[in-house]
Amino acid sequence: MSPPTSTEADPLAVFNLANSPIVQQYCEKTPTSAALAQRSRQVFPSGVTHDVRYIEPHGIFVTRAQGSHKWDVDGNQYVDDPGGHGALLLGHGHPTVVEAVATQLPLGTHYGACHELEVRWGELIQEMVPCAERVRLTNS
Repeated sequence: MSPPTSTEADPLAVFNLANSPIVQQYCEKTPTSAALAQRSRQVFPSGVTHDVRYIEPHGIFVTRAQGSHKWDVDGNQYVDDPGGHGALLLGHGHPTVVEAVATQLPLGTHYGACHELEVRWGELIQEMVPCAERVRLTNS
């Protein structure tokens, strides 16, 4: 087994952030996230399940979110500017969305077949985008 490189011994060395007071304060406020990041590096490539989450010295590990805020495992509160990568236009846990999901869950979540709700969704898109003669719903 070869000795660790300088970046393996100190991941901050790559970014020359080791002496940054901002990074030091961040590390002091996020020790549980740091421990989870260390565990995560043993499981996932680069320690993350999606490249956009790669942050040095480590990202935060969220426990909950509400509206435009989220909280990490260390109890720190953050404004969630990206809002689920832009998908949560109404924020986390919006009451109307929660109610709609609670109504739908007992009826099923992924039919893998045609259903009336997808027709209504397409119609709503056509109402909002009048030039959309046809709508293709995809996950990509």
